Amino acid sequence: MATLIAIVSLLCSILTIILFFKIWSACNDIKSINNKLNKQRKSTKFIIAGETEKGIEALKLEYVEKLIAQYYWYDGIKNVMNEYLPAFERLGVDLPEHLKNEEKLTEYVKTMIGKI
Repeated sequence: MATLIAIVSLLCSILTIILFFKIWSACNDIKSINNKLNKQRKSTKFIIAGETEKGIEALKLEYVEKLIAQYYWYDGIKNVMNEYLPAFERLGVDLPEHLKNEEKLTEYVKTMIGKI
């Protein structure tokens, strides 16, 4: 009987430790999600505050970061372009050609970095 209680106690202790680390990692995930959301909203905050130039620069950086993150995913670049290009058009921003066209972006990256 004492052996059974010892095994159950050990099992509960191990499960408690596992639960602790799972909750800890979930908190880190929430922090990273919150940081990403705040970073993406930075451009909007600048534009609303009347600092359009800073907002446009922040929007460009967000756009390029998302293009880099989605470069190897199927339709990743196309989806990012569909999301951001209308905003640039509304703001009257003229982007370089390689940031407007998926094929030209791929060519540009290959010439700058080499074959991927």
